[in-house]
Amino acid sequence: MDNSQDVKSKLETKYLQITQKNRNNIDSWIKDAIELQSNFFKKNGDFDEIYFSMLDNYNYYSKNRIQDFLKHKLSFFDNYIFTYLKKEDARAESSSIVAPLLYEVKENGRADVYNGFTETLLKDLIRFIGDHRAWAELLEECGSPNLELDNLANEIRQTANSKNIRKYKSLNRIIIFEDFVGTGTSLVSKFLNKPEIIGYINSLKEFGIKITFLFLEISVQGEDKLQEYINQNDFTDTIDYFVPQDSTGFIGYQGDFKNLTKKLKIRDEEYSLNALVSSYLETPNNTIALFWKSNNRDWKPLFPRTNWSLLEREDDLKELEDLLDKCDFRCSPGVQLSAIKTDRKINLILLVLLNNLNNIAYAQATTIVAKILDSPCGLIHQILYALKNAGYIKLEGDFSNVKLTRLGKSTIAGVCKLPKWNDFIDENALI
Repeated sequence: MDNSQDVKSKLETKYLQITQKNRNNIDSWIKDAIELQSNFFKKNGDFDEIYFSMLDNYNYYSKNRIQDFLKHKLSFFDNYIFTYLKKEDARAESSSIVAPLLYEVKENGRADVYNGFTETLLKDLIRFIGDHRAWAELLEECGSPNLELDNLANEIRQTANSKNIRKYKSLNRIIIFEDFVGTGTSLVSKFLNKPEIIGYINSLKEFGIKITFLFLEISVQGEDKLQEYINQNDFTDTIDYFVPQDSTGFIGYQGDFKNLTKKLKIRDEEYSLNALVSSYLETPNNTIALFWKSNNRDWKPLFPRTNWSLLEREDDLKELEDLLDKCDFRCSPGVQLSAIKTDRKINLILLVLLNNLNNIAYAQATTIVAKILDSPCGLIHQILYALKNAGYIKLEGDFSNVKLTRLGKSTIAGVCKLPKWNDFIDENALI
């Protein structure tokens, strides 16, 4: 190719083909990457053929593709908790994108969604299931309910709810979404093989609760390591896993791309599988590095691991604090939500904040609102989805951008610019 404009056009077309987006949905940072790459290939025409060969073989999981897979698999199960593998070292901008995906996929009352740390979930479930079963044994011994037993049941329920766990009485399965499993080191060696986790899984096994993993891609090496773990710990009837039918299994690219990466001075990870796979959520480090790394000179990647547009900005916090200082929520009855017991004025405040943020990505909205209200992100997740289900807000696009509906906008129309908002909030409503 002799003309950089031809390369630019071809890169843009190929990117749209891979991601199934249209030109109106290309982010500015992708446009910058395409511009930079086209200039690089104009000066280094010997490398464009191998690069486009890799793009021809690229495996991309769009939001719709992931949702279709998850919905299909979830349709086979009842009474489960749906979560994603979240560890202490999880990257915040990545894991926070997954949370709205879980809520959007879950469409019925048979499931609970949990967005905290996976280890904490397992530990808390064992506690509450054990407490409930001990309560059930006491009830059987007594023969009929009494005030003491009722108080005990209420205490168990309230404590579980405070941990964002509601389905512990009839639970029979925990479904964990983990997008990419490469060598299996992160999943098996660093998580499942921890003595505490093995102990938790054994306890769940005694309770008859299964764990199902849903992966987008798992390599042969990773699958062997996981299967060995299952067999060695006698978890064959406790742990299972599924992948999409069109999963490529992290197959490495066989073409000669090393000269290109050398030219760009971009090094692959030591144990990279040389795969060509990304999702709208993430690009694993087992993918060839030039697709997610920059050299800060003449190359920006098409599928970076960090979406900088989702990171919190301090000016957002200051702007919202100033906005709420000018609002008076006394004249409005607030927003009553049947799905969750929160103060109706708190729900109204959330709508005011979201309206001012205007079409912000769900992940960013959640963290910003949680900081403004000094409230747990888990509670904000619940309120946002209750507002969505009640028709006050809607989620759009790959990153679930939050918009107020006509009902939401009309609800906040009467909020005037008067006294400080914190004069009218019961802080206990956020506990």
